[in-house]
Amino acid sequence: MRRRDLLKAGGVGILAFALRSLPAVGAQGGSGAVKLTLYRRDAGGEPPVDSEIVGWAIANTTGAGELIILVNLTEGQPNAEYDVFLTVNGEGSPDGLGLLGTDDNGKGTLHLRLDLPETTESTVPVQAFLIGPDFLDSDEMPVPLKTRKKAKKKAKKKVAKKKVAKKKAKKKVTKKKVAKKKAKKKVAKKKVAKKKAKKKVAKKKAKKKATRKE
Repeated sequence: MRRRDLLKAGGVGILAFALRSLPAVGAQGGSGAVKLTLYRRDAGGEPPVDSEIVGWAIANTTGAGELIILVNLTEGQPNAEYDVFLTVNGEGSPDGLGLLGTDDNGKGTLHLRLDLPETTESTVPVQAFLIGPDFLDSDEMPVPLKTRKKAKKKAKKKVAKKKVAKKKAKKKVTKKKVAKKKAKKKVAKKKVAKKKAKKKVAKKKAKKKATRKE
């Protein structure tokens, strides 16, 4: 992507990145990490034949659906500041994701952690851009995606909630059935009590009739 195209990217298919602090990451970047080599380009963003390597970025993903980036500039301009941009799946942020400062020797690092969009792909293409006194960028490289643990946990929780809800519904139905049986027993008891009362009244009437005859 040319520098001018990157700067025009705002407002068209922009990927909203959530930027948070990140502890230091080792140079190897962990299992599945990809090394993006940073080059110094010409003003138009086209790579000259003798593109100079000025550093690298280690890109890795987590099971939480995040992209971890460690940018390490080794041959930047001394005592300068570079805005760091990324494109993920061809979509970029209109604003710099962070500011990388260099020392007297043109060296500097920046750590980023970004939320990735949902995808069914096994990899996600990533490209880094640094804009400061000069224009630096990497080639686009596919970064392997790790299984989303959060998504799995959420799915498991959802299944567990459904099971709990099902059990509660069954208990509710059972309670209603028990209540219905109790109500039937109560009605039956009332009927029995009514029959007994009728028999008692009938006996009393029979006794009265017998007494009158005597």
